[in-house]
Amino acid sequence: MHKRVDKLAQSEYNRMHGTYDRIGKEKWRGGNVTKITLSEEEKETVIQFDESGSTATVYTASWNVARSLKRAGYKPTRQAQGAWWFEIPVHAVSIQGEKETATIG
Repeated sequence: MHKRVDKLAQSEYNRMHGTYDRIGKEKWRGGNVTKITLSEEEKETVIQFDESGSTATVYTASWNVARSLKRAGYKPTRQAQGAWWFEIPVHAVSIQGEKETATIG
């Protein structure tokens, strides 16, 4: 299931942005490595889960989100330059509203 979810996240990114390789990819120019930086809009995070599973897949291109998940004790299941995938329990996902916080799962 993990590979299928990764492929879904990758295909969703391809659909939205037209290319998947843009995420933090290093390009070689004359032997030097130039790191492509992402705009704030490109530093997206996608949380994907369904009713039948107990885990959620978190894809992020944000250093801040990846660092927060690592500090919370989660380890990336996959990593590419500038992109991380995490598997977290669905019950760890919460949404903070104006009046209360809703826990998913």
